[in-house]
Amino acid sequence: MRKSVVFSSLIVLAFASCEKPNVTVNTGQPTPPYLVSGVHDISIINGSSISMNMPITVQYSDSAQESVALSLSALPNGIVMDTTIITQGVPTFSTNFIFYDTTQAGATVGVFPMTLTATGSKTGARIFNFNMRIMPQPSYTANMFGPYHLCSNYCASGNYTDSVYNDASMINKIWFNNFGNYGINIYGKVNSSFTITIPSQTVNGYTVSGYGYLSSSSSYYLYFSNIQVIHNSASNSCSVNMYH
Repeated sequence: MRKSVVFSSLIVLAFASCEKPNVTVNTGQPTPPYLVSGVHDISIINGSSISMNMPITVQYSDSAQESVALSLSALPNGIVMDTTIITQGVPTFSTNFIFYDTTQAGATVGVFPMTLTATGSKTGARIFNFNMRIMPQPSYTANMFGPYHLCSNYCASGNYTDSVYNDASMINKIWFNNFGNYGINIYGKVNSSFTITIPSQTVNGYTVSGYGYLSSSSSYYLYFSNIQVIHNSASNSCSVNMYH
């Protein structure tokens, strides 16, 4: 009788040792069906011809697939976005938001809160915040202003004088009083490499365009190696040198 009791006890212990523990698992929020990465603050120098990029990846994560559409809140005045980018797809997909300042005077300076909205066809909208900083363009024209007493135009003989002054309404825009000794008042735009671009403009029968540069950031020598001049149906390619 005693052996029977001992054997029964061993069976109970064996079954007890095989039972699984009661573990509570906290699953929390369900895994989102997709993840959005790449949203970050953007900084743009106003009036700059350089674009700024924000590459975005919509990564498949869990659950059933769905189409995801991307959209932005209203852009600051003067800023535009490349309209050829991908704004909708089925994860995983990537795109690149490209921003430009296309204004003549430069977009308004400031910090502008922005949102990127990702809208799933089944799960609805998710919002991602970032800032767009529009920074003022530095001046590149400080050493360009004033009279130029020794100027020459290889399309004409002799020396002449000219003067350069600032445009009061737009940074890095300069004016020439007597460009090329044609007696015309035209403007140019200066960029960070001290290149001077003269957009095509017609004044007193002369159509002038081209580019040049300041010989260095601390020099007083302007050199235009390729100036197109059209006058009385005749077209010439000229070089213009200007010394203070």
